[in-house]
Amino acid sequence: MKLIGNENQIVTAINSFPSNYHRDFIIVRDNSRKYTSVPNPGTSITTPLAKDLRDVLKKWGSDQRRAPKPRGVKEFENTLTDPLFHSMLLDVLETKISQIGVLGKNRYVDKQKPGFDRLNFIDSKLIYILNYLAGKLFIDNTNVTYPMKALLLLAAYMPAFDSNVRAGLKRGGFAGFSSTRLVLPKRIGNADSKKITSLPFLLGECWSSYKNIFIKGVSKSNYPNLIDEPARIFDILLFMQSDNTLPVLLEQYSSNNKWYDLQ
Repeated sequence: MKLIGNENQIVTAINSFPSNYHRDFIIVRDNSRKYTSVPNPGTSITTPLAKDLRDVLKKWGSDQRRAPKPRGVKEFENTLTDPLFHSMLLDVLETKISQIGVLGKNRYVDKQKPGFDRLNFIDSKLIYILNYLAGKLFIDNTNVTYPMKALLLLAAYMPAFDSNVRAGLKRGGFAGFSSTRLVLPKRIGNADSKKITSLPFLLGECWSSYKNIFIKGVSKSNYPNLIDEPARIFDILLFMQSDNTLPVLLEQYSSNNKWYDLQ
């Protein structure tokens, strides 16, 4: 992925993104950062986080027609207080966008190419936790959208594949997002799972390559604190890129239809 937009276009995209979505994200992230910064978060953290997470997911479309209904606040609390879930979330956060990248078709972590077992662990954990969130937080959830929104709010690991982000990726030349829905894969290895597991590495490479432009653009925006949330920045830019009246800011570096087929 390459950044073809300039810092002023980044400012415009961030400032034009709906202010209520900015506000919602900030509300949940204030607590979710605390949640992921301690080994055993207590109820003083998990209880307000459960409520805010559920409220924002509803504002973002869950519980609406054709979307999976969120479970109750108590079930959100039970999920967040589960030590296994907390541990899995920390495993996912070990590979932040700012620490990963791609060279050719090879994925890197901290500038080193990890072995097959390490990459398999990273991919498996991500797909597993999305399925965990789908089952624990929602009723009859089959698509990737809302588990990915929940993960974005809890860990800001990668953008959520909602309809706007998928349209933004498609407009940027990324094949595989023509469908109106993307079914949540149960395991790694197929094309849909690779779209999820490969994108963070491509974003990481893009972030490293154009970091100075991103920093200048975000710093000049109305939300300079986003500089610590690269995944959210990409989420916003891809969302805004779905609007055909706005310029494309992020596009695929090559014309390879199987951009997600990384090693």
